[in-house]
Amino acid sequence: MAITIQQKPYSFTKCSQALIYRATSTNVVNDGFRFVFKIYEDTTLIATLKIAPTPEVTPQGLLNLSPIIRNRIESKIDLTNVDLTTNWGNQNYPAYLYKIEVIEGWLVSGVFTEQAASTITEYHYFFKGMYAVSDGFKPSMSRYQMTSDLSLLMGGRKIGTHKPSVVFPSTNLNKSIYIPIRRNNLDMGYLYMLNDRTDTFTDKDSGLDSAYLAKMTLIDSAGASHTASAGIGTIGSNAGIVAIPAYPASLIGTTDFLDVADYPNYKYYMFEILNLAGTEERSVPYIFYPVDTDCKFDNVRLCWYNEYEGGWDYFNFEKRNEKTINVERKRIKRVVGNYATSADGFNFDGSERGMMEGMVDVSTTISISTNVLSEGEFLLLSSLIQSKDVYILPDASTIPIPVVVESNSYTERKLRDGKVYDLNLTIRQSNEYQ
Repeated sequence: MAITIQQKPYSFTKCSQALIYRATSTNVVNDGFRFVFKIYEDTTLIATLKIAPTPEVTPQGLLNLSPIIRNRIESKIDLTNVDLTTNWGNQNYPAYLYKIEVIEGWLVSGVFTEQAASTITEYHYFFKGMYAVSDGFKPSMSRYQMTSDLSLLMGGRKIGTHKPSVVFPSTNLNKSIYIPIRRNNLDMGYLYMLNDRTDTFTDKDSGLDSAYLAKMTLIDSAGASHTASAGIGTIGSNAGIVAIPAYPASLIGTTDFLDVADYPNYKYYMFEILNLAGTEERSVPYIFYPVDTDCKFDNVRLCWYNEYEGGWDYFNFEKRNEKTINVERKRIKRVVGNYATSADGFNFDGSERGMMEGMVDVSTTISISTNVLSEGEFLLLSSLIQSKDVYILPDASTIPIPVVVESNSYTERKLRDGKVYDLNLTIRQSNEYQ
């Protein structure tokens, strides 16, 4: 074959990094030779690019896919599902299938002609996320491989992000992720993981497996254990980026797992990923434990997309918060009176308005505060500070409120006991009222 693909991205990887295609051809000496790259989103052609060979001993066609696709992939959060779900395409929390065709072409009788017989077709699944330069070029997807009891799900929570004052029986402080939740069961949210789709399109070179088991274990008020499990990747559509309802409000009405509302005063519950047979641990346990909250102030729960780790993270801001409503008025002045209200052709009454409001823009900003933070909690919130997709999650509602972070400067100051000072943020609702 005249074209050879020398380099390409992984079959399943993040979109906001260098996604380099490098191709060579034995026909580059032909007049007007070009490498033709056709990019399809699923089956829809979105771009055709004709790339001139590089001026070197072995001419090559080089293309970085990232600038073309990274702004097409969204990260909308869906709070309506109470069972294990996966979405593909341009749906909520998407992983998109892209088809790449590499073709060669040159001038034939003065007309550029694609040589269809030379077409090479490749497929990739891309999801929203980025790497740091320090990760190197084309870093491994091992971060998302569920291979041992130390593997982490998506998101910024690490072992030690939250350390509870007591260690629960049958849990290991050094091999578990602890997540505090409000005792009123109003916290909503999901855990996310990657699972390769069981199709024949891609090369499956990312190292991701295609079948797991998500297991929930709950310890009730009497210390009794209750479990429920759901298979991941056991059917064709149940693969890809998997959303596991894990926070209390997202488990209400679940059939895959346990509804915590059925177990008053439960001590804690945990989620872990196992192999499909349920005999091997493939992730650290994620342990959710209820805590009392400060009732002096209204809780503000934020969720944000973690660009670096992938997935959504959550945090409750329980301390002092203030809401400010800013109003901008655009006024017009009109002639008082109406020619159509009188037999004489003009009249007005004493209540008519001359100066009037033409448009009123109303914007809402909220100042929120945390308690004193540990270093692990501050590292978690650093991804909130940098995120482009931030929402308020109102209690008892599945409709998130989009906001933007207005604060632009943050200082980390450590104390002698390892704590850092609290974090104060100003956020603004994205949608203004007019």
